[in-house]
Amino acid sequence: AEVTYKVTKNKPYTLDSINPIIATPIIDSIYKNQLRSESLIKKGQQYDAANFSAERDRIAIKLRNMGFYHFAQDYISFDIDTSYANRNVKTDLIIDNRAIRLEDSIRREPFKIYKIKEVNVFTDYKYENRNLQITDSLKYKDFNLYSYKKLKFRPKAITDAIFIHKDEVFRDLDRSRTYRYLSELRAFRYPNIDYVENEEDSTLTANVYLVPRKKFELNANFEVSRDNIQAVGFGFSGGLTIRNIFGGAENLQISALTAIGSSADASVRDDQFFDITELGGNLRLSIPRLFLPFNTDRIIPKFMSPSTSINFSATGQTNIGLDRQTLTGTINYNWYPSETVINNV
Repeated sequence: AEVTYKVTKNKPYTLDSINPIIATPIIDSIYKNQLRSESLIKKGQQYDAANFSAERDRIAIKLRNMGFYHFAQDYISFDIDTSYANRNVKTDLIIDNRAIRLEDSIRREPFKIYKIKEVNVFTDYKYENRNLQITDSLKYKDFNLYSYKKLKFRPKAITDAIFIHKDEVFRDLDRSRTYRYLSELRAFRYPNIDYVENEEDSTLTANVYLVPRKKFELNANFEVSRDNIQAVGFGFSGGLTIRNIFGGAENLQISALTAIGSSADASVRDDQFFDITELGGNLRLSIPRLFLPFNTDRIIPKFMSPSTSINFSATGQTNIGLDRQTLTGTINYNWYPSETVINNV
């Protein structure tokens, strides 16, 4: 069988004009003065549906980072007219006012820019504690820190991980950076950020709920192995993690391993059966900042999630002609200049 495909390439449609129809005056001004120059759909461009979708995402992200708390992609639409004989496309970019759902109707009103009125941090929140009374609280810089028990973290260790600040406009970027930094501390489970709208003055109260992980965590592993070097081997390893050891969200990991084994030809000699042994230990201290004698915030700001890892390890191994002892110490600095780049020194 033979199949022949014949494709007739017609002339593509070309964007002729993009007319913004924006109901909220302040968004209309921002679009014309700031957003339009970087638009992904431009006059003279070949029509591509993917560009319209990307432009919709771009506008929504920009506005969500300029204080428009209630804004979403659903408010952006395109009215595309392809009825012209010269295959030109006329486009209306439509951005509606905010829709407020009532019991039996929808009310429309212009979008507002929201600022952060205050930031509350609950350092040991649990669902079962929600009705209990706060017993420890303090104000550090522009943050309000609350605890149901005694506050176990140094205030700076927590507030350095929070990018939402009092009197600044609402930004989705600040929330996502805070989520990432808090997760990377590995001191809390499921951090949650909740915004409460203050309708009387168009501000937001940011509540950050932190659920601390357990102070101590033990783990152990046991394994049996066999390969072409040893007839049988037994290994055991264990570790202890101590979180927030110095009150600054530092984590200390202590681990050890031991192993014994019998070489593959041990049975034909008079040597002991377990003639392969290994013993080792490791200390690792993780610090959620660059451990240096000077301040690096201007060079490597905290949104890059800088961290330091200090490692000390020692191992000793006895084998057939391969006895060795090692002692190592390393210090590593890590930070993320972008979502796709990791620097490790």
